[in-house]
Amino acid sequence: MIVSRRVLTMAGSTQSNIMLAIEASELFQKITGAPLTAWVGSSGMKPGTFAWTTNANDYETMASRNQLLMASAEWADLEARASANIVERWEDTLSEILVMPSSLSATASPGAVLMSTNVKPRNDADLAQVMAWATKMVDVAGRVSGASSSLMQVGFGPQWGSLSFNSLFADNAAYDAGSATARSSEEYMTTFMEGRNHLDLSSTTRTLASKIS
Repeated sequence: MIVSRRVLTMAGSTQSNIMLAIEASELFQKITGAPLTAWVGSSGMKPGTFAWTTNANDYETMASRNQLLMASAEWADLEARASANIVERWEDTLSEILVMPSSLSATASPGAVLMSTNVKPRNDADLAQVMAWATKMVDVAGRVSGASSSLMQVGFGPQWGSLSFNSLFADNAAYDAGSATARSSEEYMTTFMEGRNHLDLSSTTRTLASKIS
């Protein structure tokens, strides 16, 4: 399964931009029949940053949806209205899910919290060992924190080849509790620190976002 993500930083009223983000999700599903999850950045992103994610079994399916959007006058109107508020367009990413989460973000309720950590393997790393450790890390993170955890690899753009560790929490309270449990877990911290043997830590980025639709 693959995941497409678009990220935009927008100016103006946050409330108005949230409504535009929700409208985009609803219209996307109306046109394509597939869910589009909308997020607002909480930390690790510039203020006013929004993201949208959608899953598909293959690129052909994703491309077919894009063709439906390009043919839609309603979508063109939404793009025109939203473009007036866009101040920065981030690179679109297409990632492959290597370890499936216990539940997809599309099924989570608004208010769910997504913590994403992106990092590149070291140039001299043994990729088989990297993947063995990364798979273990995702398993431990999910069991210890209670989050729906997944592992993805970015397929295109400046972050090509990066591993994306994602933890989806039901709400803010679940994020607080899960993070505290992870920090106090010897198993979690030991596994986490093993990552130094496999990863280029200077490439690490971490973001926190809340689901709005």
